[in-house]
Amino acid sequence: MKKLFFIAIIIAPMLLNAQNLVINGDFETVGATPQNFANWTHSPTYSNIAKETSATKINGLSSVRFTANTSAAYITSDAITVEPGKTYRLKFTGRIHKTAGTSGTLETSEDAALKLSVLIWNGTKTSPSKFPVLSITSATNKTVSGEFKIPAAGVTAIKLVFGKNKDVAYADDVVLVELKK
Repeated sequence: MKKLFFIAIIIAPMLLNAQNLVINGDFETVGATPQNFANWTHSPTYSNIAKETSATKINGLSSVRFTANTSAAYITSDAITVEPGKTYRLKFTGRIHKTAGTSGTLETSEDAALKLSVLIWNGTKTSPSKFPVLSITSATNKTVSGEFKIPAAGVTAIKLVFGKNKDVAYADDVVLVELKK
């Protein structure tokens, strides 16, 4: 019993600090239209973003669906505050296939990919980062994750950019947490 209590004391602070820094990473809250998700934006020329609430969603009440299987689509998160020198873990669940449908029932076109990139945000514009791009090329729901360390100076905010080059893609459960080391 003492051993279990000791383990709980050690682990509890780590669990409490693992707060998701992505607001609306589950895409449950939409904006003014089904193409607008709260805390995420997309180019006005890209109307091929939709709230998916049917059985084809990944989980929860809704997922984001990147439509228009012959063209690209992307959305960008609001700025996320990060601390220089800290390490973070980013993960999401998604899939991509030729047409709309449930996980594992359709095939994916050659070279089709759903990607989540991290961009540096300086308050007025984004710039590329050297952080790993998370990518899914599967027609079955997959969760991918990666870790990255914020440079020791100069970076205090990032933005996340989801994009697909073709096919129909679904994404959900975007999580960014600081790793306590």
